[in-house]
Formats: sequence, C-alpha cells, structure tokens
Amino acid sequence: MAALGTAGALTAGAAACSNPEDGGSGGRGTGTSAVVGIAYEPETLSPLLGFGKDGNSKIFDGLLALDADMRLKPALAAALPEVSADGLTYTYRLRQGVTFSDGKPFAAKDVVFTYRTVLDARTNNASKSELDAVKDVRAVGDDTVVFTLKYPYAPFAQRTVHPIVPEHALAGQDVNTGPFTTKPVGTGPYVLTGWSRGEKLSFTANPSYWGGKPAVEKFTMAVIKDDDVRATRLRAGELDGAILPPNLAK
Repeated sequence: MAALGTAGALTAGAAACSNPEDGGSGGRGTGTSAVVGIAYEPETLSPLLGFGKDGNSKIFDGLLALDADMRLKPALAAALPEVSADGLTYTYRLRQGVTFSDGKPFAAKDVVFTYRTVLDARTNNASKSELDAVKDVRAVGDDTVVFTLKYPYAPFAQRTVHPIVPEHALAGQDVNTGPFTTKPVGTGPYVLTGWSRGEKLSFTANPSYWGGKPAVEKFTMAVIKDDDVRATRLRAGELDGAILPPNLAK
C-alpha cells in the first residue's frame, strides 16, 4: 500500500474506468469506478502497525495531509499547528463534525490513543522511531491536542500526516493481531469492502466523509506482481492506472 504513494510511478490509462467488481480483469465502467494495479499488497491495514504512515491511505486521515504539491494542509486538524517559540509544543485545533465510518464521532482522545499506542513498546511498529521526538501527547477537551517534544524537531508537523484510529474500535483488542488489522475503521474518503489475499482490495466511497463524498464511488487495488503484466493490462484498458517502474512508465 505504501507503494501506491511512494514507490515507482503511478501511470494512468486513457481508457474509461474499469469495473472494480472484476478486480481489473476487464470490462468498462461508468466513470464512477477505478481499478489500479499494484505490485504488493499490505501485510496489515492498521496505522498502529505502520500502514499509511506517510499519509497515503484512503481509509484514514491524519491531522495534516499533503496537497498535490507536497505541501502540508489541514485534514482532521482545522488548521496548521500552533508552534511555541522554543519549538517544543505543537497545538492542534481539531475539525468539528467528523465521524468515523462506523458513525461514531472523532475526538481528541482518538489522536492521543493513536500516538501513545504507536509509541508503546509492546506495539509492533517498525517505524515508531520517526516519532522519537515526542515526549507527551494530551487532549485538552474534545477539540484540542497538544504534543510536547523532547527537543526541537523541525519536520515534526510532517509526521502528523500519520493516520488516526478510533479508540472505541480497538477496545479489548490486541493491537498487533486483532481484527482491526484487516477490518479497519477510519475517517477517510473510502471504506474497505473486501480483501481477497493475493488478488485485490475493494473500497467504496464513504458517503459521510467530512471532505465530501468522492466522485469515484468504487475503487479497487488489483494485486499484479509482474511489472510487464501490469503494463500490458494497462495498455489493454483493463486497468485505469498502475504502479510501474520508470522504464515501463515511460
């Protein structure tokens, strides 16, 4: 899944959107569905274990997001953070009226839960060192989160594209092995509707998304390990986009 945002090149085909129900095996859609060919599927869909940590998940949102020019913009936060003069305190005011895909409200406690769980030594997140500067994170009411750093760390705001998970959905679960790892609940523009291991991941638009329901209603990530096969299927119009190495993308 990380490859979708960072590795190789995402090349779009000129054909009309394919039918996502077939996993990208052919057929034309109505323009409200899309199929993208990927090389590798994720091991987990839990941000607590590293999924979407760079802000490229479609199921979750972070406090901040990256725009098309890779500049930070507010997401679950209502504005960019207020940073203290010494660079040790980052205060985020949260967006109001946001709900998770299960209908439960998003609040500051979910942000605190997410970051504290990632940093917990018992959580199997290989990327937690990226948040090593965090000394403490606390909620101030339901709509404000304050991070205190151990030392000034200029890139910290960019780390807060990290996806936020709902505390209530993980109650009583082992965060490393529980059902949330394959059946996630988030605030993002899409909801996972199916995962056929080694074949495809299927998503549908979240009708209650705070940013407005996406125009593409159904989205499928087809797992196609061979680069040449992905390129061939893209040329044939069976895929609407594909992750390809530079030589094939060209």
